[in-house]
This record gives sequence, C-alpha cells and structure tokens, in this order.
Amino acid sequence: MATPGYWSGRARDEMARLLKFATDLPAEFDEIESHRDEKLTPDALNAAKVAMREATVSRIGQTARAATEVAGTALTEADKAADPYRPKYDADNVAQVTRTAQSWESIIKPQLIAGKEWSEIIPTLDHDGLLAVGRFAEVNEMAKRTQLERHEVPAVLAGLRELTDRRVIEIAPEGPARDAMRELVDVRQLHSSIVRSATALASVQGKRDVVGASVAVKRAAQDAGATPAAMQAAAAA
Repeated sequence: MATPGYWSGRARDEMARLLKFATDLPAEFDEIESHRDEKLTPDALNAAKVAMREATVSRIGQTARAATEVAGTALTEADKAADPYRPKYDADNVAQVTRTAQSWESIIKPQLIAGKEWSEIIPTLDHDGLLAVGRFAEVNEMAKRTQLERHEVPAVLAGLRELTDRRVIEIAPEGPARDAMRELVDVRQLHSSIVRSATALASVQGKRDVVGASVAVKRAAQDAGATPAAMQAAAAA
C-alpha cells in the first residue's frame, strides 16, 4: 500500500507538468510560424509547417491522454485506500439501524424540509448522521424527482459522498483514517483539475486555440495548488 501523500504527490506532479507544457505551447507554435528554410519552395515550406503543426497537435493530445490516465489511477488508488475508513451502514446492527433512523427523522429530514442544502447539513453531522445520509439520501432524492429527472440522482449522490468524505476528515481522530480521507480529497481535487486541463489541451488544433487552453490550465493548476509558487510553499512548510 502506498504511503500517505504518494498519490496526491503523483497527481500534483502531473498537474505541474501539464502547466509547464501548456505554458511552453505558445512559443512552440510561434516557432513553427516563424520557421524558415531557404532550401524549400514556398509551397514546400508551407507543407513543412503544416506537418510540424500536426505533429505538435498530436503530441498535445498524447500528453493530455497520458495525464488523464495518471490522474485516473491516482484517484482509483486513493479511493481504494480510503474506502475502509468510510462510515458503513450495517442493516444487521440493530443499534445502528435505530440510531440512523433517529438521526434522519430528528436532525436531517427537518433541515431538508426547511430548505437547507446538503452542503449545509453534512458538515454538521456526526458518525450516525453520515450513516443516515448513506442509508436514506438516495430514496429521498429519487422521491422528490419525476421519472424524467431521476437521471440526476447519481451525480447528486457522488456529491454527497464527497461531502461525507470531507466531514470524516473533521471528525476522525488523528491517524490512518484521517490521513487516507485527506489524501482522497486532495487527489480528487487534483483529478478534477487535470481532467479540465486535459480537456482544454485536447481542443487545441492550432495556434489560435493555444492561449485559451493555456489560461484554462493555469486556472486549473491554481485551483489544485499545483503552481510552482504553491508547490514551493508546501515543500517549505
């Protein structure tokens, strides 16, 4: 099993690599446009530039796909490591069945009826409350939607799982559980930023697309704390 911080480190390094790659792209396309070869006719020179652009675009796509693969592996492994520490509902545990029902009826359901969002509720819950979310939230979300709207439920549940993971970090004692959940939250943010960056880079078909893609990657790196300044600050801390 990887040590805490391993997969977030891999993902952060990949995000930093994408940032440098995107930052260098404008100059690379400028170099192609300014390419000169006195031995070539104008038509042959244009053809050479087209080939150089196509090779660069192909390399961009390969880089984006490779980064997405690294991020996906990091997320899968971090999720796997965190899973044993997630609250698990046991329908055969009578005390747990009772406590989760009480938590839902007396704490969670009234807040939902009052119009509160999950993002306001979950950060206040204890262990039993988190179990209650896992037990009742899906049925609740399905019940308040029409048949045509129920395709939204998986995304909602994924969001609840992320909120639950964050809450576990806050209520778990120092040790393996908190470390694993914190690692997962970090990797999830990095994964999101890498996928956004890869999508932006994959859209590049020529020089006209480079600036927008570079800006998108820089923003994603800032969100993930993977800019050179942020990484240097983290290393010094």
